Amino acid sequence: MAAKTKSSDEAPSAETKALQEQAAALTAELERMKTLVEQLEEWGRASEDWARSAEALLHMPSQGGASARHDRNLYDEVEALRASTSWRITAPLRAVSSAARRTVRSGIPAAKSGARPVLDAGLVAVRKHAGLRRAVRSVLRRVPAAEARLQSFADTRPATKDSE
Repeated sequence: MAAKTKSSDEAPSAETKALQEQAAALTAELERMKTLVEQLEEWGRASEDWARSAEALLHMPSQGGASARHDRNLYDEVEALRASTSWRITAPLRAVSSAARRTVRSGIPAAKSGARPVLDAGLVAVRKHAGLRRAVRSVLRRVPAAEARLQSFADTRPATKDSE
């Protein structure tokens, strides 16, 4: 019977040892998780501090002189842009683009009435400048339908002294 007791004593001790190892592993994992939670909490506090300081900067009154200088610089840049050759050259394109946007918003009749002044101004410019006339013709030859419509439009508009 003593042998029986000894083997039964060994069984619980192996089971106990396995449970102790499992408990040790779980304890180590718990400690690792606690460390991670502490690190996350620290990062959370740091982010809250950063957010508060960023919000304070947003609501901070601007420096009077620096802001006024910045506004003046922006104004000067816009004025320089509007005075530039490229701005003046692209004016007809912007006008056509604007007319096209009106078409999308309000329908075809608005586009026709909006495009007419642009086409009139373009016709005057084309009639004035031979080089421009050649360039426009070479482009329109590639799109015969557009060429025919614009030619029809030009035929209904008499040449003025300005466009000769």
